[in-house]
Amino acid sequence: MVNEHVQQLLRSALEFLSLPSAESASGVKIQTQTVLVLDTSTSMHRHGYDASRLAAAKEAALAFIRNRSASGLKGKIAVVAFATGALTVCPLTDVKGRKKLESTIRSIQADGDTNIAAGLIMAEQLFADSEDSESEREVVLLSDGANNSRENPVHAANRLKCSGCRIHTIGIGTGAEVDENLLRELASTGQDGRRLYEFIGDKGGLIKHFESIGGLTR
Repeated sequence: MVNEHVQQLLRSALEFLSLPSAESASGVKIQTQTVLVLDTSTSMHRHGYDASRLAAAKEAALAFIRNRSASGLKGKIAVVAFATGALTVCPLTDVKGRKKLESTIRSIQADGDTNIAAGLIMAEQLFADSEDSESEREVVLLSDGANNSRENPVHAANRLKCSGCRIHTIGIGTGAEVDENLLRELASTGQDGRRLYEFIGDKGGLIKHFESIGGLTR
């Protein structure tokens, strides 16, 4: 009896995961709260990606917003910039408010160290302050370096994942600079068993990846 019960629970869980996540079982669109957590350390000024890493990151974030808006998915998006510390560039804002989101992203500047933990903790706080406890939650984290603060970002990432938040991580720059092992550990595990981490070495690929995530649901 116990084994049968466990098997039934597993089947139910798999059926839930296989549902089209843009809609609930009743056909109502599920809302998603997304925090874009962008590295704005000094190294993001470095050339590459057709201009600078920061410029490419901004374009990718803008592409995410455009695709999320065009997908018809409801929800809110926030933008967090992290360097030596972290700053909420834009609080959780309805996807319909594209102009505000786009304006704040374009205003981002880079300077300082790479405190990935601070960025994740800020995202965690934004979710905690939200009165919406029903929406799906996700973090999209981009970095071109290795965490060089005393705080361990794995702790914040684990708390977020335990709360049901999905984390995508993206590495840019060069393989010698990016701590891919860390970014892979911070990422959630997808339905195929792979971590939701990608290293992307060119601007076009970066934009396409953000567009893809922008149109994704669970």
